[in-house]
Amino acid sequence: MDRFEYATGLMSIIAGLALADLATSAHRLVKTGNRLVWDTLAVASAGYVAFTLIRMWFALWGVRAFEGLTGLWFYLSLILEMFVLFLAAAVALPDERDVPVEGPVDLAGYYNKHRTYLWLLLAVFQLAFGAHALFFQWSMHGGPGGPPLWAWALFVGGPLVIYLALATLPSRRGQGALLVAVACLEVFASLGTGLS
Repeated sequence: MDRFEYATGLMSIIAGLALADLATSAHRLVKTGNRLVWDTLAVASAGYVAFTLIRMWFALWGVRAFEGLTGLWFYLSLILEMFVLFLAAAVALPDERDVPVEGPVDLAGYYNKHRTYLWLLLAVFQLAFGAHALFFQWSMHGGPGGPPLWAWALFVGGPLVIYLALATLPSRRGQGALLVAVACLEVFASLGTGLS
C-alpha cells in the first residue's frame, strides 16, 4: 500500500458512510409505503448530494501524485471537506427519528425545514473544494496556470452561487430550476473524469 492509498482510505470510509446513510434513509422512506408523500425536490437534492460525494471521491484520484497530500495539515483539511459532505448526506433525507410512526411522511415539509442547512453545507464544501483545486493547480504549475479564469468562475464559483441561492430562495419552482442548473453544470464538469 502506497502513501496515497493509505491517506485516501479514511476519506473513502467517510464517503462510504455518507452514501450508506443516504441509502438507509431512502430504504426507511420506501418502507413507509403509502404514507410517504413524495417530493421531487427532496429526492433530487439527495441524489445530487450522492453524486457530489462520488465526484469528490473520484477527484481524489486526480491528485494522487501530489506530494503534499499526505502532509498532516493538508490531509486534515481534506478530511474536514469530506466531513462537511457527510453532514450534507446525513441531512438530505429524514432519519428514523424524523419519520412519524403514524400519519403521512411529508418529504416536502422535511426538505423545506432543512434545505438552508443542506445548501449552506454544500456552499462550505464548495469553498473548500475550490481552495483545494486552486492550491493543486498552483502547486502543479509552480504558480498561476491550469484552466482559464472563466472556467474557474463557472465550475467553482457557479455552484457556490447556486448553493447560496438554493439556501435562501423561497420559490420551490426557482429551487427546482437552480438544482437542474447546478446538476447540469457538475455533470458537464465531470465529463471525461475517470480512474485512468
